[in-house]
Amino acid sequence: KFRTAVLQSVDPAKTKPVLVRFIDKRYDAQRYAEVVALLNMPLSKKMTALELQASTPEAMQEMMQFANSMLTQPSPQRLALVERLDKAQQATESMVEVQMMMPSAMMKNMNRIVPADKKMADDEIEQMLAQMREQSLPQARQFSQLSMVYTYRSISDSELEEYVRLVESDTGQYLTALFRDATMNLFDNISIEIADHIGQNFKANNAF
Repeated sequence: KFRTAVLQSVDPAKTKPVLVRFIDKRYDAQRYAEVVALLNMPLSKKMTALELQASTPEAMQEMMQFANSMLTQPSPQRLALVERLDKAQQATESMVEVQMMMPSAMMKNMNRIVPADKKMADDEIEQMLAQMREQSLPQARQFSQLSMVYTYRSISDSELEEYVRLVESDTGQYLTALFRDATMNLFDNISIEIADHIGQNFKANNAF
């Protein structure tokens, strides 16, 4: 039942319209024109192609297989560029926020349906979530930077630095924030839907 709920919630037929509506509501002709121009730059297209190649299951398996050696091979300059890109894209923080959405939705949803004597105070839940978030950051940062080392392994430091500057630019930061907010909105909806399904199933099968 959980698997079915997840698959239904992440069905592209449902998720794509959510993303489109979010982006449409924030339409700004001038800013969106700047974003399109940035995305159509040869460097952006090249990086997007590399990112798509690195996102396949086969690529992920290869990356994890050579994870230890890949994190020790890059030069200090390459690692510094990766750290800048991670910061500019808010990659680690976004990853952790997405990871936290499901436990957050689950805890809050279950807290609403359990008997009063079993409920947790709101500040207790927030404290637990904050601890989970803090504990997740180091591992998430390592994974994020490993992914970047792997994804951009075929390009030079100078080309990567040019891309980092592009992401750090005003338009690059606008695009990063737009996509991050759209993604967070999507995963928040997915998490709430799955948590609600599980909560209702739990309630139906458990008597207090």
